[in-house]
Amino acid sequence: MQRIFRLAVEGHSPYKIGRLLKADCILTPRAYLAEQHQRYLKVVNTKYPYDWGATTVKVILQNKVHLGHMVSHKTTKPSFKRKETVTVPEEEWIEVLHTHEPLIDEETFALAQKVIRVKKRPTKEGKHQIFAGLLKCSTCGQGLSFARGGSSKTAGGKGGRGSFACNQSRTRGKAYCSFHYISYMDIYEIVLADIQRHAWIAREQESTFVEMVATMSQSQQKKQWGTAIKERDKLVRRGSELQTIQRKLYEDNALGKITDEQYVALSRDFTVEQAQLKERLKLLEEQLQQAESKRENTTRFLELVREYTDMKELTKPILNELIDKVVVYDAEKVDGKRIQRIDIYYRFVGLIS
Repeated sequence: MQRIFRLAVEGHSPYKIGRLLKADCILTPRAYLAEQHQRYLKVVNTKYPYDWGATTVKVILQNKVHLGHMVSHKTTKPSFKRKETVTVPEEEWIEVLHTHEPLIDEETFALAQKVIRVKKRPTKEGKHQIFAGLLKCSTCGQGLSFARGGSSKTAGGKGGRGSFACNQSRTRGKAYCSFHYISYMDIYEIVLADIQRHAWIAREQESTFVEMVATMSQSQQKKQWGTAIKERDKLVRRGSELQTIQRKLYEDNALGKITDEQYVALSRDFTVEQAQLKERLKLLEEQLQQAESKRENTTRFLELVREYTDMKELTKPILNELIDKVVVYDAEKVDGKRIQRIDIYYRFVGLIS
């Protein structure tokens, strides 16, 4: 299991991980249980015991049991009279934390989720674009897609002449979004230099770096914290109002003031709104918790970035470990020169000006 997570953190897709496990003759979970404990004997294909599927790998990577937690109520039966089961929404799962010894730490698990969410299209040489899933358009928020240029042997690598542009603009036209063009070489050199600079400061001027990040975080937090608190309070009030409304609807229906059809229609609308409120409140609580742990995150980022002081080139694992996203703005002409803003959001600390 640990190898599967390590391969994911290195940037391999579930499909690629499955191919690597098959090449090393690693038994699939069911084949292992059949061999060791005589289970699933009727369903295991004994001719292909190493035939890992991408879905199997993805399920393993998403399973929180490897963190030491137990998760249940993922499926349910609508009725005891029916055999089929239905999937339960994730927010309704029952999770019990720290029930056993974890196989994977929280950070590795989070990195693996980040990697497998990104759809990867390999080049003809079988390599993956190292910026896949990281570059975002500043205008519409969609990803930037890669286009080849020059030699096919070098277009995807450091020396290539490929480029990135807003995927929406590229596929639907400039009426939907502007191009946000940037060459592979430019974004590569910018990100590399930025990581090297922060790594040097973190090692040589740690106290200055911590103070700088803390000051920036405080100013960002004040605005984010205040906005989140106001929205949370508003949603809580609305949630209470909906409960009152639904009780009143039930009474009106019981007293014959509204028909059954009216009750069902209105109740359905309010139930949908309650579900949306619940989901939004969950996201707000997560934002507030993240803000509270900002100082601790600065320390974690310092520990990470210091390892890359002498880094000479970028790799997919390095980018996944250090960066959440890179926002690319449209280029502008200033005094006859092409100027382009790039915002790099680092893991744990966000944007460092």
